[in-house]
Amino acid sequence: IEVDTERERVSLGLKQTTSNPWENIERKYPVGAHVRGKVVNLVNYGAFIELEEGVEGLVHITEFSWTKRITKPSEVLKVGDEVEAVILDIDPQQQRISLGLKQIEEDPWANINDLYKIGDVVSGKVTKITAFGAFVELSHKIDGLVHISQISKDRVEKVKDKLSLGQEIEARVIKIDRDERRIGLSIKALEEGFSEDD
Repeated sequence: IEVDTERERVSLGLKQTTSNPWENIERKYPVGAHVRGKVVNLVNYGAFIELEEGVEGLVHITEFSWTKRITKPSEVLKVGDEVEAVILDIDPQQQRISLGLKQIEEDPWANINDLYKIGDVVSGKVTKITAFGAFVELSHKIDGLVHISQISKDRVEKVKDKLSLGQEIEARVIKIDRDERRIGLSIKALEEGFSEDD
């Protein structure tokens, strides 16, 4: 790639013996395309996916799930996993590809009003217990919250005294906040025998 006759030196390049994988990358990986790749690195803010040799894309942590708040990529993925993703953005100059995992599935919050209505009785599994309540995984991987004040008509001091991880429960939907993506649930409302009309 370079000849310096004064110093009698020749510079050689190995990468020039193969074609640049980033040439015409937008044609090969158009925005919106579904791709498969292997997880090659996990960082605090996401996961790097190798699409082919020399071409990696980043799934930002916010693009992992429509319904779960992921705090660490390692909660969902490990190095070596094969994943399917969607091309969200591509910058050939910076050699950057943005990928999304959640875009493989439809966002259940887009049609939340068809899935749940206030007053519905739903069932699900307790997935997390906090000081203020319990998170319950409903259908479509949506989490609802039973606030401590909604666990029982009797006063509850500690959530874990009444509910346990993995427990299957029934509750009534008492709140749906589409903007905040939150569903409020009440076991107390079932105990008190509210009717569907209340």
